[in-house]
Amino acid sequence: MRARVVIASVVVACSVSIGQGQSRVTRYDLTTAPVVEIGANLRIRKIMGEVGTFMFGTFKAGWKNAPHHHTHEQINIGVTGAFNIVTPTTPHNVSRLHGLVIPPDVMHGNDVSGETQDPLLIEFQPVRRVDFPPEREKVAFKVADAATPAPADMDLDFRPEGSGWQNHASGARMNIKRGKGVAISAWQLPASTREAVEIRPQVPGAELFVYVLDGDVEATVGGDKYAASTNVLLVIAPNAPAPRVRTTGASTVLVLEAAKVQ
Repeated sequence: MRARVVIASVVVACSVSIGQGQSRVTRYDLTTAPVVEIGANLRIRKIMGEVGTFMFGTFKAGWKNAPHHHTHEQINIGVTGAFNIVTPTTPHNVSRLHGLVIPPDVMHGNDVSGETQDPLLIEFQPVRRVDFPPEREKVAFKVADAATPAPADMDLDFRPEGSGWQNHASGARMNIKRGKGVAISAWQLPASTREAVEIRPQVPGAELFVYVLDGDVEATVGGDKYAASTNVLLVIAPNAPAPRVRTTGASTVLVLEAAKVQ
């Protein structure tokens, strides 16, 4: 079977400008990022950009939390294991490359009660979650007055056999999911190719969070090259040149990108 490279990206729009020749890329190794325990049931590694927050962590198997809602959109996608995000109408499965784009003010809760393995997931929000450790700053996020009904099209499916894949001019395949204010796109490339694929933000002036699930890639931003291997996250500042990504080995890679759409 021919190996593939999977690229997905998390993008957040922002008005901060960048000068020519400045790439403003920050590289994070999530294997060495501090682990923060939030209560007894959630362990996260948190990376904040200028606009968005990327959280990578586990829920404790057997846990179920109370439903809640907030005024910003949220993206959840599974890495390993599985659990349900429950809305008032139905449970939605989160598993490897499968998850949800949750609109603002939609009531939802996490249900890991039927699992024996702690699921690993990515949660992305287009706000800087400085209220989460280790900063523990007190911030006044707006509280929604009331929850809204859950729409029928929240599901996010980037599994290789999932629907929604389109052919890209480079020979890659792409899959895009859009919310009202956030978008997430995925890309598949043959691992043998050395052709760089330009990942253009879906929103001009976006902040990019590019995450490598496993394997190796090389990202070029504004003439500068950045090596990214398993569990490396590249945060690319708003208004930076669009990254060009290529594989550097016969690997399978996942890179997440999301955008806050104005």
